[in-house]
Amino acid sequence: MGKVSYKEKERQRREEEILDKASQLLTERGYANLNMDELAEMVGISKPTLYQHFKSKEELVTKFLLQNMQTMQDKFEQWQEEKGDRTPLEAIKDMMRWLFHHRYKGGSIMSMTDQETMWSVMRNNPVMAESRKQAALKLFELIDKAKAAGEITATIPTPIIGRAFFCLQGALMNKDGQLTAQEKEFDEAVESVVDIFVHGVGSKSDGNE
Repeated sequence: MGKVSYKEKERQRREEEILDKASQLLTERGYANLNMDELAEMVGISKPTLYQHFKSKEELVTKFLLQNMQTMQDKFEQWQEEKGDRTPLEAIKDMMRWLFHHRYKGGSIMSMTDQETMWSVMRNNPVMAESRKQAALKLFELIDKAKAAGEITATIPTPIIGRAFFCLQGALMNKDGQLTAQEKEFDEAVESVVDIFVHGVGSKSDGNE
């Protein structure tokens, strides 16, 4: 691989700065209220320069979502590859805890108040669809390992367990998309949802009754 030019490094640095400022606006105001004129002003560039990096708001947010999905995939791979005493089910539980913190506490795009609006815009994006599919497949692999280890009921279809895993991420939100648990209760609330998941899919012969 050849050496990256100064011009390319500057382009990448500027793009990262744009994404960083966009993240602030997205998490504070949501997708619908992301204003490209204001974003350009925050970065200190003209709107035409902003559009040289991202042709539209949809393209910018897609890049954000792909970064978040890649982070999640990397975490799934990490938990799959790690050795030690942790069982597959324990790894899945740790993944669930991490996603809760990433979504509600990390200030990430996952904590946006109008996620449904954003995902409806992105639903037909083929790149996003493939990224979500790959993340789900990595989770399915770990679920199958937990089944093989006798930790998860083998008769429950893996895709259903996977959907339950992701659907439970919304258990701490009210109908307006706001976090219902108080700051001091957050970890306890997360553990309650993890327990619900384990009780629902855990192998009864493994003591999860």
